[in-house]
Amino acid sequence: MGNFLKSVSSIFILWFLSFLVNRGIKSASFINAIVTCAKVIPLTLFIVVMAVSFKAGILTADLWGKVNGRTISGTYQSTSVFKQISSSLMVMVWAFYGLEGGFSFCRTGPN
Repeated sequence: MGNFLKSVSSIFILWFLSFLVNRGIKSASFINAIVTCAKVIPLTLFIVVMAVSFKAGILTADLWGKVNGRTISGTYQSTSVFKQISSSLMVMVWAFYGLEGGFSFCRTGPN
């Protein structure tokens, strides 16, 4: 039933968009303005809520690898912030590289 509902709603959306295009540019641009507002309002609300609830003390509590002025010791190996950022970026690059490779493999499959 889920696929049937998705198919019917997709067909309805396609016919609605065709109807808008046939009516002319004015109605299509009006719908485009409404959709743009529907995208911008939640994004703005999210930014405002995050700015109000942001606590810098929590973010910077252990940014440089020191707790109460002392360097952390034990099994934890303290590294510089630059090394942490570069390591995180390398993980992200290879993760996205793997995702892109998987998607391109799916797209070039047998037709």
